[in-house]
This record gives sequence, C-alpha cells and structure tokens, in this order.
Amino acid sequence: MRSAMLLLMINAAVLGTTAISLSSAWAYGEVKGWPHSLEMPIRKAPGFYLTYVLCVGLAAAIVLIPGAPLQLIILGVQVLAGIMLPSAIIFLQLLLNDKELLGEYANKPWNNVVNWTIIIVLFALLIGGIWFFSQWVLFVVALTYMFSGIFWRLQWMFRRKSDPPPPAYKEASQIS
Repeated sequence: MRSAMLLLMINAAVLGTTAISLSSAWAYGEVKGWPHSLEMPIRKAPGFYLTYVLCVGLAAAIVLIPGAPLQLIILGVQVLAGIMLPSAIIFLQLLLNDKELLGEYANKPWNNVVNWTIIIVLFALLIGGIWFFSQWVLFVVALTYMFSGIFWRLQWMFRRKSDPPPPAYKEASQIS
C-alpha cells in the first residue's frame, strides 16, 4: 500500500511538473512572440525549450535545497495559486465573452451573471483570507500582484484585438 501511494505521488509530481512548466513556457513564448510548440525541433523554438528547462530546473532546485521546509513550500505554492486564481479567472471570463473568438459559443447573459457572481465571491474570500491570515504588508503585496495580473491580461486582450489575425490552423499531419 505504501509503495502504491508513493507511485501515485510520483506520478502526480511528474504530471504537475510537466503541465505547469510546459504551460508556463508556452504562455511566455506566446507573449514574447516566439515559436512555442513541442512539435518544433529545439533549433526552431529555442526560447520555448529554454524556458521549459529553466522552469523544471528551478522547481527541482527549490525542492532539493538541503533542509528545505517542504511542507511550507507546498503550502506556499497553494497560497500562490489561490492568489493567482482571480486574475486568471477574470481573463477566462473575458475570453468567454469574445464573440469574435468563440462566435455562437460565447457566453449568454445568464452565464455572465453566474460567472461574475462566482468571481466576486472568490475575490471576497481571497481578500478576506489574506486580510485575516496575514500582516498588512503581505496583504498589499498580494493585492498588488492580483491586480497586476488582471492588468497584464487585459492589456493582452486589447492588444490582441489590434493585431492581425493569425494564419489559419493546419493539423500537424497536413504540414509537410
């Protein structure tokens, strides 16, 4: 039983490392305008692969620090994810309302009411939790981070509307 639990934890760690690092490298490549795909060789997308390797290396370096308080690191990562959630969820809500991008699948008015209610409740819980469980300096830092994330995502949304549309998508099997 203990070996099975260890195997499951290793599996979750590998999956999490891959998903988080690859999505971070992809997003960074998208923002920088670099080629960013696992289907491209390293020579054609060096920035993407370098970012991916740096993300994995940084995570491994933090965990392998001798005497590192791993439980505190795990808890800190979860807190950071909770702080990042509001800016990401607002970005997703804005994307869901983009009729140019989603066409007939864009949000309906009742979807917006439900989604914005959930977002407001999450914000209230987050701000209340930060205020209740932290010092005022951490509260200010967390709020600054949240709102800067929202600002950068909004800036990306508005910049995207002024950029020319990307070329039509072709499946990998069609590219020769």
